[in-house]
Amino acid sequence: MNNSIAEKKTIAFCQAWIDDIGKAYNLPYTLPKESDIILAFVLDKSISFIQMNPSYLVHASQWQRIEAYMQRRKMQEPLAYILGEAAFRELILKVNKQVLIPRPETELLVQAALDIFNTKQEINVLEIGTGSGAIALSLAYERKNTTVTAIDIDVNALACAQENYHKYKKQIIANHSSILWLESNLLDQIEPKQQFDLCITNPPYIKTGDIQTLDVSVKKFEPWKALDGGGDGLYFYEQLASSLQGYLKENGYYMLEQGFDQTKSIQSKMRSFSWQYVNTIQDLTNCDRIQIYRNKLC
Repeated sequence: MNNSIAEKKTIAFCQAWIDDIGKAYNLPYTLPKESDIILAFVLDKSISFIQMNPSYLVHASQWQRIEAYMQRRKMQEPLAYILGEAAFRELILKVNKQVLIPRPETELLVQAALDIFNTKQEINVLEIGTGSGAIALSLAYERKNTTVTAIDIDVNALACAQENYHKYKKQIIANHSSILWLESNLLDQIEPKQQFDLCITNPPYIKTGDIQTLDVSVKKFEPWKALDGGGDGLYFYEQLASSLQGYLKENGYYMLEQGFDQTKSIQSKMRSFSWQYVNTIQDLTNCDRIQIYRNKLC
């Protein structure tokens, strides 16, 4: 048989090969399947094209990239880091090992914020711990008249977020929205006056001692600084509960993402600083994931 013909591989062959590795190494099942995501990325085609063209030939150089990617997946490296990008709501964001990979649960946090405000209302938003910029960018991209101050302590994370901003800058400007990226340790670089309609955050909330028990794909590859919430996992919630009210307008909203078992602990801390509880939103597994509060000034 002609070697050039024997070495040719189709989309269907590659899908089966990737799927078999996924099963052998107990990689998580996703929709779309990882095989479709990888092939769409390497071939620069849509997911639907991959699914509808099983006989399409994959070039040798493309196959080599697929092999290299799967060698990394065998080590449990997250696919988002391998491809250098992750989907989040309407965006495709650059990600690297300086930032946490955006999760579907955080999409719920963005949606909760979008649902609260009248679509024509001008709002001033503070995001704490922006990472890749997923939350800030989604708000400014999907909503008009939205001014976001997005802060992070890590300059490398901010560089990633700003790179993502430039990809979507045209639409954000067309929305009459804007984002200010700011290096800050929590609220250190923010002027303490009541200026924000909303503070939104997905802070580190894993107990320090629990990080080693996490999945290999998380504890080995994702930045611990974006995971570590202190000994009880509540460090950042406590810091913000005690200091944030002076930065929010009266009746301004504070929205946070949390661990599945932290509801009562967070609510207790918030009550001690006279926050008005609004609502708790559950994720798709029926676990508490989002809490919403309002700033009631004395």
